[in-house]
Amino acid sequence: MIYVLIYTLGLAISGAATTQFIYSYVKSHNSAHNSTGKLNRNHSEIGSRSCNVNGTSDDTIQAITSDWVWYITLAEYGIAIPFIIFVGPMVDRIGRKKILLWNLSVMTISFAMKAVAIYFDLNLYYFLVGFALQGFSGTYNTFHIASVSLLADGTSKGKERTIVIAIYDALLGFGIFFSYISTGYLIDFAAAAAGILKMLPIPLIKAILSRVVHPDKQGALFSNVYLIETVCQVCASTLFNNIYHQTVTFYKGFVFFVTAGFPLLALIMMV
Repeated sequence: MIYVLIYTLGLAISGAATTQFIYSYVKSHNSAHNSTGKLNRNHSEIGSRSCNVNGTSDDTIQAITSDWVWYITLAEYGIAIPFIIFVGPMVDRIGRKKILLWNLSVMTISFAMKAVAIYFDLNLYYFLVGFALQGFSGTYNTFHIASVSLLADGTSKGKERTIVIAIYDALLGFGIFFSYISTGYLIDFAAAAAGILKMLPIPLIKAILSRVVHPDKQGALFSNVYLIETVCQVCASTLFNNIYHQTVTFYKGFVFFVTAGFPLLALIMMV
C-alpha cells in the first residue's frame, strides 16, 4: 500500500501549491496592471496612503484568489461527480486495475498541462483547463474506489478487513502530513497535523458498510461513499470560499470559526 502514500503525498503537495501559485499569479499581474497608473501620482500622496493602499490591495488579491480556488473546485469536481457515479459499477464489471490505470493516466496528463501553464506563465484559464481534465479522471476518489475495492477483495469479512482499511486511511493521513512538512515548517502546520485525528471514524464506517455488502457490490458501495465526499467538497468550497471573500477585509479568521461549527454540530448530534 506504499503507492497510496506516494499518491496522496503528490496530490497534497499539489493542493498546497495551487493556492500559492494562484495568489502569486494574481499579485504579480495585478501589480503589473496598476504600475503605469502609479507613475503619475504625487509622491507625497503615495507616501501618505501607502499603508492603506497596500493593505486593501492584499485583501483584494486574497479575495480574488479565493474566487479562483472556488472556480477550480467547481470545474474539477463538477465533472468528477457524474464520472464517479458511472465508475462505481464499472469497477465491479471491468476490474479494479483498469480503472486505476485510467485514473493515473489522466491525472498525469492534467498535471503536465498545469505544469506547462505555470512554466510559460499562461492565463489562469489554461490552469483551470488542467483541473477540468483532472475531473475526467474522477480525481482521487476514483483511485480510492478502485484501491479500497481491491483491499476488500483480498481480505475476509471481520477484523482483518477493518484493520486493513484503517491502515489504508492512516496512510492517506500520513501522506497529507508529510506533504505539509515538505512544503513548509512544521510549526506553521501543527493544526493540520492534529487534524489527522478527524479521519479516524471514516475507515471504521467504510469497514462496517463493507461487511454488510455483497462482494460483487463493493465498487458500487465505495463509489457512493466517495460520491458523498465529493459533493461535500464542492459544497464546502462554495460556502467557505465565499464566506472568506466576504469577511477577509474585516476578520480574516472568521471562516475558521464557521468550519469549526460543523464538527461541533456533528458531536452534538452524536451525543
